[in-house]
Amino acid sequence: MMRQGSSTRRGLTLIEILVVMAVVAMGWFMLLPRLDVARSGDAFTRTLDAVNVQLDAVREAALRDGLPQTVEVALGEDTLRWRDTEMTLPETVSRMLVNGENPGGLRMVFHIHPCGITDEVRVVLGNGAALKITPLSGHFAVD
Repeated sequence: MMRQGSSTRRGLTLIEILVVMAVVAMGWFMLLPRLDVARSGDAFTRTLDAVNVQLDAVREAALRDGLPQTVEVALGEDTLRWRDTEMTLPETVSRMLVNGENPGGLRMVFHIHPCGITDEVRVVLGNGAALKITPLSGHFAVD
């Protein structure tokens, strides 16, 4: 039962709609930079996954041929080389260690052995990300 003299209001006023739209827009603009970082992280992961697929092929060749396979990395470049194959890393290489030692010079090599074990490799990329291959995994992973 309604009292006389009171009115019921239905719907929203223009001001209320504009305030809601402003709040939604602020939330959207706060979220956009986070989406961009997630998207670039996806590209990093996809590139690293592609390199690991190629490293699997190198490991298969080592097992098949019974010979250690040599993979070359150069400072200041973003590629790994094995035979005629080039594998692109997500960023350029700024520092590297093989089996805990700095190989010296601008080029380093690591080996994938016929038993499936890989030299321990640690690479620091230009963006500061550190990647590591452990002997048993044979894959690059973020360190």
